[in-house]
Amino acid sequence: MTIPQETATLPQLSISTLRDLPEGAGYHVKKGRLTLGVSKRDGKLDITAEADSVTALVPLKVLRSIEHKTLQTETTKKADVHTGLLATLTRPLSLLIIVLLTLTAIILWHKIFRPLKSR
Repeated sequence: MTIPQETATLPQLSISTLRDLPEGAGYHVKKGRLTLGVSKRDGKLDITAEADSVTALVPLKVLRSIEHKTLQTETTKKADVHTGLLATLTRPLSLLIIVLLTLTAIILWHKIFRPLKSR
């Protein structure tokens, strides 16, 4: 889930205004999750920017959709994997090779055993 961008800006402050800040005083602005601040500490300017943490809850409908797509993909992958004799016999090239080997074996069988019968 995308969390929209937020911006916070301090009003334009002159350098002399920042120099004249009393110790510990500052300017702060909060907008939504963002806090921006400028304060004076130990004679130095302290500039901070903070954003509150956000927990983005994904709706149950979206989670179910993701789960469904994942299961559908796994099912498709499992269906695409064919192994064993049945898979071999259903592939045209494999079937052609088996038929050719069988015919070759029959022809060789006849050539070997036909001369033996005529003796």
